[in-house]
Amino acid sequence: MRLEIDIPIISSSAPGPTQITDSTQGDEQDNREKPVPAVQITAARLLMACALIGGFTCVAAIVNTVALKQRSLFPLVTISVFAKYHPAVYIFRVGLVSCGVLSWQAGILLRRRTQFWGLGLAMGVGMAGLSVVSPAENNPLHLVFAGSFFGSAAAFE
Repeated sequence: MRLEIDIPIISSSAPGPTQITDSTQGDEQDNREKPVPAVQITAARLLMACALIGGFTCVAAIVNTVALKQRSLFPLVTISVFAKYHPAVYIFRVGLVSCGVLSWQAGILLRRRTQFWGLGLAMGVGMAGLSVVSPAENNPLHLVFAGSFFGSAAAFE
């Protein structure tokens, strides 16, 4: 089962939803329009990009905080504690909000294929929310978003 959507490259005259032609300047005898393939975005690709961006973001936030000697690596604590220092907080928030948006979009793509597409939406909102609200700012709200993310991610799997 392939879950995908076709997004054509913008053109002034599109011959169809899956192909767009591009006139290239070759030699004068072969001056025909050649088809340019459309970009296909699937829910699986969105979730894979989310996992890669999220993993990189968490590692970068920890490495940044330890390298700037703002906190030692041990004792190990949650990622949110490592990400409360500047500039790691900006890396953490931008990366995980991006992941939340990608998860949310994957849930939207799945809405016609499964009954559990709402879990993708809840997972995206939870991830974006827990990255924006730090435990130092509002711990109960941070825990609600974290519970929403981890609960919906576990059910989604």
